[in-house]
Amino acid sequence: MRSGRGKKACSSSARRIARGVEGMSTRTGRSGALALLFGALLAPWLARAEVDVRFTARVDRHEVSLDDWVTLTVELEVTGGSIRDFRLPSAPDFAIRSQSQSDHSSFQFGSGGARRTRTRTYTLILEPLREGVLRIEPGSVVVDGTTYRTEALEVRVQGGPARAPAPPGPQVTSGRRHDDVFVDVQLDKERAHAGEEIVLTVWLYARVDITQVTSVELPELDGFWVGEIANPTQLSARMQVVDGVPYRVYLLSRKALFPLRAGELEIGPASVEVAVATHPFRTRTVRRSSSPRVVEVVPLPPAKENLPLGGVGAFRLESRLEPSRAKVGDPVTFRLRVEGKGNLGSIAFPTLPEIEGLRAFEPTVTEKVDVSDGHYGGSKTQEVVLVPRREGVFEIPSLAWLVFDPTSASYRRLQTEPHRLVVEGGEAAVAAAPARMDAGLGALREPMRLDAPSRIWRRPWYAWALAAPTLLLVAALVLPRFRRGGAVVVDRRAILRELERARRADEGSWPEAVPRLLHRHLSAVLGRETAGLPRRDLEALLAEAGASREAIAGLVELLEACERERYAPAAMRGSETRAWERARACLEALPFGGGR
Repeated sequence: MRSGRGKKACSSSARRIARGVEGMSTRTGRSGALALLFGALLAPWLARAEVDVRFTARVDRHEVSLDDWVTLTVELEVTGGSIRDFRLPSAPDFAIRSQSQSDHSSFQFGSGGARRTRTRTYTLILEPLREGVLRIEPGSVVVDGTTYRTEALEVRVQGGPARAPAPPGPQVTSGRRHDDVFVDVQLDKERAHAGEEIVLTVWLYARVDITQVTSVELPELDGFWVGEIANPTQLSARMQVVDGVPYRVYLLSRKALFPLRAGELEIGPASVEVAVATHPFRTRTVRRSSSPRVVEVVPLPPAKENLPLGGVGAFRLESRLEPSRAKVGDPVTFRLRVEGKGNLGSIAFPTLPEIEGLRAFEPTVTEKVDVSDGHYGGSKTQEVVLVPRREGVFEIPSLAWLVFDPTSASYRRLQTEPHRLVVEGGEAAVAAAPARMDAGLGALREPMRLDAPSRIWRRPWYAWALAAPTLLLVAALVLPRFRRGGAVVVDRRAILRELERARRADEGSWPEAVPRLLHRHLSAVLGRETAGLPRRDLEALLAEAGASREAIAGLVELLEACERERYAPAAMRGSETRAWERARACLEALPFGGGR
């Protein structure tokens, strides 16, 4: 069992097994000794596969008040191993108010070949249920047979205000405070620079019992780049007094908005349809919409330095060259990494200039999003593989760029350190010279052949030469059609397989799994993201693509059923059993995609 971070390798296995052979030969006989000796011979091969695991859990604060919350972030990073039996930390004295998950993979290339790194991050909003020192139990995961655990965490909960500032609670901006049910869209700022983060939160207020949430339509956000911060899959209420009236408050969504242009940008209303109890055995459906909001976006001021603009936010830049010594033809990696808060997607890395004697390949870029503190950010990494063509000492110059920091409303200069690469001659370079000399010593004349020449039509290539024009014509007509449909066929079959795997893993997860897989397929075949689209827009897209009215109605009905189940209180959740079959039928009923 391991805690936190660990590496598992077999570099010392041969020595341990060799010592065991001597003892085993006297205790269990020759067969046991031979088995251990065979394991010793395999140990060097096993030593090549090293597993690197980092499994951590942390909270943003260790002291809170009883009416406050803490953010728990759990991160699992595995390089070169297989994951199973993953369990999140348990917090019996906390209520989970929201939970989100992000995954990403990257590959590293070295002398031992390619190694895959998988990172999974969970973000949980926890509300304490009582005062005192509350404990969050460790999480666990099994990687290649070894169990890893996070550290246990403790949070001190006080009855009064906490010493650390609490996250801001919802401040009602809607004009419908007198309603039994209303929706409010709140912004952390109404004036921002272009590219600056604006946090949008959608709240549902109710002073009556809500038995079901039938639909939620989020605001239209034209002119913004949008990043997800919190998207609860199950509604949980907290109490808040508004104008002397107690309300149950439900978090529907929290997003990070980054304005793409200057001027006044309008944020459309959010709408929700809920069923409220009017009698122990009766309900009524009400629909509520928030008021639209307007954001004033000001342009960025002119920069004093003539340097490229890297982005908007609070970022720091670092660079690394690995390794710093190499041989001719051996690849090295130049890595740029930006970390901080802001729109990672808009970050433009400084360009590496051409360096004589170094061949630079196309860069690869990876992003790792972190929303643990309620703001959008994380890290973005660019890796460039460099291959030296000759011996010598190469200088990779310092790179500089500008970022605009909205907090100080000024530009900051970020600059990397210069790097030095020492290249020595390798075996390939030494052996190249004799090879080039041998290439010039060809035969002075061809040997005389006395064989009678065969007729041209009897030669093997003659029949292929006659058929080549016809084969090329057939390929030109058939291949474009095959290519146009091939990717979508594979995509639908993969979605169907993943749908079946999700059903077998957890049949009760259909309210979350079915919409996710359906929207993934629809986004692929329709050429645009469909999750979050209003129902009428989705129906119009499907009709344009040639779907029948029955197929569209069945798909929309299934998505609405999943949405109702996701937002229903825990006590009101149903037991739909045919959602998986309905999802498969919806996929097969669509006229596009193929691969049935």
